[in-house]
Amino acid sequence: MKLLLNFLIFLLTVLCSEYCTAGGMCIRDYDSSTHRYVYFQVDIMPEYPGGIQEYFIGNFKYPPHQEVFQSKIVVDVIVEMDGKLSDLKIHGKKKQEYSEVERETIRLMSKMPKWTAGTCKGRQVPVKITFPLIFEPG
Repeated sequence: MKLLLNFLIFLLTVLCSEYCTAGGMCIRDYDSSTHRYVYFQVDIMPEYPGGIQEYFIGNFKYPPHQEVFQSKIVVDVIVEMDGKLSDLKIHGKKKQEYSEVERETIRLMSKMPKWTAGTCKGRQVPVKITFPLIFEPG
């Protein structure tokens, strides 16, 4: 019985890894902050045309008293079906805890042009993504 169970687990693991790498696995879950279902993994993830780094380099306004700094800010955002961003947050923080740099990050992201929406099985879906923005002196 134990051998059969181990074989079934192995078989499911192999099948899932094949299916997942083929780009056919879309995962969605209920997002309690927006009170709706959003996707976390899709066939084609959302992208910002031109690159996020280039957008930030050209538009980020440093706080007046801090010309150079090094920081890593982790951002949570939902890329909607039309490519607009919603529910922008700094991961793991409440708004009143945001630093000046984090507030500027949210301000700048809220003004971003539309992204290329994520797709699942050929249709555009809302996708929640979390990604780091790394600021380095230079």
